[in-house]
Amino acid sequence: MGKKSVKLFCMAFIIFMIFGAAVLHATAAKPYEPYTFEEILIPDDEVSIIKWEAPSYDADAEISTHGYKLPEYYGRSILSELPNSAALIYAYDQIVSGLNSSAKEISVYDGTNAISKEQFLMVFDIAIRDHAEFFWLGKSHNYSYNKSLKTVVSLTPGYILSGEALKTAKEKFNAAAEEILSGITEDMNALDRELYIHDSLAERITYVLDAPHAHDPYGALVEGEAVCEGYAEALQYLLQKVGIQSFLILGESGGVGHAWNLVKIDGQYYYVDLTWNDGGNYTFHAYFNITTAQLLEDHTIAKTNYRIPTCTSLDANLFAMLDLRMETFDLGRIIEIIKEYEGAADIFVTGNRNAFIKAFTDNLKAIADALGYKKIKAGYLRLGREVVLVVIEDTHEHSFTAENASGKYLKSEATCQQKAVYYYSCECGECGTETFEYGEFGEHKYGAKYSSNEETHWHECTVCGDKKDEAEHVYNYVCSPICNKCDYEREVSHKFKDGWEYGFFYDKHHRYCTICNGIYEFADHEYTDDCDKDCNICGYWRTDAPHKPGEEWVNDELYHWHICTACGGTVSKRMHNYKVFCDTDCLDCGYKREPAHIYAPWEKNAEKHWHVCVYCHLNIDEAEHVYDNACDTDCNVCGEKRTTEHKYKSEWSKNSKSHYHECEYCGDKTDITEHTFGEDDKCTVCGRERRILGDLNDDGKVNAMDLIILRKYIAGLINDLDASLVDINGDGKVGAADLIILRKLIAGFDVGLKSM
Repeated sequence: MGKKSVKLFCMAFIIFMIFGAAVLHATAAKPYEPYTFEEILIPDDEVSIIKWEAPSYDADAEISTHGYKLPEYYGRSILSELPNSAALIYAYDQIVSGLNSSAKEISVYDGTNAISKEQFLMVFDIAIRDHAEFFWLGKSHNYSYNKSLKTVVSLTPGYILSGEALKTAKEKFNAAAEEILSGITEDMNALDRELYIHDSLAERITYVLDAPHAHDPYGALVEGEAVCEGYAEALQYLLQKVGIQSFLILGESGGVGHAWNLVKIDGQYYYVDLTWNDGGNYTFHAYFNITTAQLLEDHTIAKTNYRIPTCTSLDANLFAMLDLRMETFDLGRIIEIIKEYEGAADIFVTGNRNAFIKAFTDNLKAIADALGYKKIKAGYLRLGREVVLVVIEDTHEHSFTAENASGKYLKSEATCQQKAVYYYSCECGECGTETFEYGEFGEHKYGAKYSSNEETHWHECTVCGDKKDEAEHVYNYVCSPICNKCDYEREVSHKFKDGWEYGFFYDKHHRYCTICNGIYEFADHEYTDDCDKDCNICGYWRTDAPHKPGEEWVNDELYHWHICTACGGTVSKRMHNYKVFCDTDCLDCGYKREPAHIYAPWEKNAEKHWHVCVYCHLNIDEAEHVYDNACDTDCNVCGEKRTTEHKYKSEWSKNSKSHYHECEYCGDKTDITEHTFGEDDKCTVCGRERRILGDLNDDGKVNAMDLIILRKYIAGLINDLDASLVDINGDGKVGAADLIILRKLIAGFDVGLKSM
């Protein structure tokens, strides 16, 4: 990646931004909208298992027409590290498959492996963080739970789009995605693709809090309006389409819910906050491929029951790659960068940012002199630790005489009483302070809400007060207080039934009007004492009387509670609250339990291996690697691989057929060469004597032991003998004929065969 090809450092545009706009500032922390669930209890005999013939998830499937493949989904891979992983992954695949097809009910129980409520909610969370494409999914859902089986059985999703509306929306969504991805070229590496998509989305999306699809990628890609959740999901979806792993991260910034991305580039994890990098008319990179340490300066990561990796690499950080990170202000280096980038320097300040900017303003004359400028324009942009310094030569004298009736110069829009007003401008584009009128008078601007008096309501022009749609108020009953059209409230008199009733409003009792049948009179319940449960007026029975709890906690293995000092009843009973899954002390009552660590597979480096708890990150079983010998490459415990070299003996080792050098550690053989016998029947290289025909055990004699060995070879009990030795008659076969000849040799007969 060449320096000047990186969009981050398009300095001409930066110069325009500083001197063409009044103020530019960073976007504040953005809200995240959580998912909610309602539990439905079902009996054993109503448990039905929905079998999906082919879940849509396929780790090897091509997910883009651009030819890129996603190695794995981060969240799904994490599930394999957790207890009950088979059930968790089954539920994950079912959820992804079902949501993809807009299924009305999705089974998450395979009939064998139970999944708890907590595990179900975790799996749903992970699936949604992996898959940003389900923009038709709402935020409210139901799940069915069986107490006897102790398992969540199925999910009933809530959708905001379906049918033809969904089909049309998907077509628009895919078209918008393809519009951006069409700019991806074959020569782009992973970082190039990531940067292109990041900057394209920053230019496309405007932060709008109340946009119709603010919390999903449809709003970001199709409508160009979203909050942080839409920003992050759009980035994740497009990155995955070009083979880059991404995972949605939730947390806070400045006490406000926020969402951003975890991204994997060339085997290393980084954080990317597209929302914060979107500076409106300028795209920052202060939060592009950053470390965990940098992120935690102004972000807080929400706790999870699964592992989130720690990001430490700067290999794919643009400022690190281009040597644009500075601890303190370096005048000479700043001048070099401003010259290289034709008037600007985009710097990542690792030290005191305020001191850095002050040093810049204090050294403007020195910078101008070094550049040869007599008169300059200077300014800066700032987001987080990214500071953009701009110094350009000012040679232009403004003349504000041009009447340019465009949005840039608009002071006020036309109204029903005044034409549009614009500022005069200079031919260079700079905006002046004097104004002129242009165009026609505008239309009335009627307010969306009704104006009203006692008799009528109407829509009123916010400029001149003109009225339209004036009409009398409309009420359902003679005692209805609120107009059906404008919400005007009048004073009315109801005729109430005798006696008080209770119902939906549990903190009060009420009486009905006999005319409109509405509840228009309320009163507080009355009780004999603090612990009395029956209202003395209406008979309402309260389930949680206002007890007077004692100060001390009472607890058992699962719960803690207070004892009412008035009646001795149980107050505020709830389950123990632990900071993490394997914490020992309840945060509320101090109850202590045995820790329940869950350890992930081996972590390792070149020297050691160890286990890490997936919840609290406690390390155990740390030990050095174990190898069979000095030449062994794989650790017997964790499988860590190392590079070794054999140590071969200088003297020859030998067998009946060949000689070789043997490793003194593991017995590996090299330089294997067949014997070359001289006239003395000894090998000319290693000195091995020629084998005697029939001497199968190589003891220098032919006897009954060799006969036993030959019988075992023929029976298939041994198979590691030299074939040329056991085929005694040389006919290419080993059998009874060889046994007969061997017996004759042992008896001392001359059978006409020579030694081998």
